[in-house]
Amino acid sequence: FRVLQSQFAILFDVAQMQKLNVLESFYPLHDRSKLRELEVGWARLSWGSVFQWPGSNYDEMLRMYFGGEVAFLFIWMNDYTRKLLMPATLAVVYWIAVTFAHMPGVVSAAFALIMCAWMAYFTAIFDR
Repeated sequence: FRVLQSQFAILFDVAQMQKLNVLESFYPLHDRSKLRELEVGWARLSWGSVFQWPGSNYDEMLRMYFGGEVAFLFIWMNDYTRKLLMPATLAVVYWIAVTFAHMPGVVSAAFALIMCAWMAYFTAIFDR
């Protein structure tokens, strides 16, 4: 993609095209400096970034760059991922208890009650 951008810049002079009325207006798809800021922190793809805890460090930067509607999706997914940590941890504990402790009835009932309480909490928080 960067090669294509650099070749485009070599072949076409946007300012000259506007002077000659070949091009009426020009709107760049991305602001490279702001995009670079997002790439360094938020959109970094590495093994460390895949397993990082989703945070709210880049919420405002996402909103300013992508707009409110698109940023909302990323922010909501971060929040949802954080909220799923508790049921995921309980599911692992439940699996270990059922598999190794051989108490499926008691553990299943407790797990079901905890999950119902978590869903009520999550729904109440989501409504805000």
